[in-house]
Amino acid sequence: MPRAMDFLLWTFGLILLSSPAWSQAVRPAREDIGPWALRCAPTESEPCILRHRDWILPPGETGASAAVEIQRRGDVLVPVVTLRGMPKAASLGGALVVTLTVTIAFDDGVAVAMRCGSSGSYFACGPEAAALPRVAAQMALSRAMTLDFLMSVPGMIGLPAQHRVMDFTTTPMAISRLLTIGLPDGESLPVRHGLEIRGFADTMLGLCGVPGGMAEAAPTLLSFLAKRFQP
Repeated sequence: MPRAMDFLLWTFGLILLSSPAWSQAVRPAREDIGPWALRCAPTESEPCILRHRDWILPPGETGASAAVEIQRRGDVLVPVVTLRGMPKAASLGGALVVTLTVTIAFDDGVAVAMRCGSSGSYFACGPEAAALPRVAAQMALSRAMTLDFLMSVPGMIGLPAQHRVMDFTTTPMAISRLLTIGLPDGESLPVRHGLEIRGFADTMLGLCGVPGGMAEAAPTLLSFLAKRFQP
């Protein structure tokens, strides 16, 4: 019953989100809510980010990182895996050369495959459109989320597969806090899928005498972009 009540309160908060009174709270620069970290930029035009404190890939020397965030997809809030801080060359060619394979599962439930693609200045993996309502409801009632994450770039050494079991017990509380501040980061529609572009590129490269498609051409492309956009 407590978890069901959390879900009802969280849903009620979504309904009231359109009311101006719910977006007047002071924006915190940093606030920790259980395993969740809420970060807000000083400028109100920039969305706040609700990120799980257990990194998938913590920021390194390049600044690139991967994490679970709560974002808007359509009319619901769902967990989204983000890859931020990629070098400019990789960001420009990312939809073609970066392969992300991500699945999530709540408690002991069935795994859900995430759909990955470019979301402007970063990469994002979110649930398929048809699965959004179910994922949002499961998230609000779950105590843990299991995540499997694999990223590879053709022609480069792949990162080891990542497996995480993440604490989600305070997620409704964290979301309620986020909603009192304003509309969170996200997309009005599910994130675009880069594989359609990749398939087209593979076909065109094959016709041009590159049978390996993007897997064969990626190292050359990345090298060109790195030289073209180097500081």
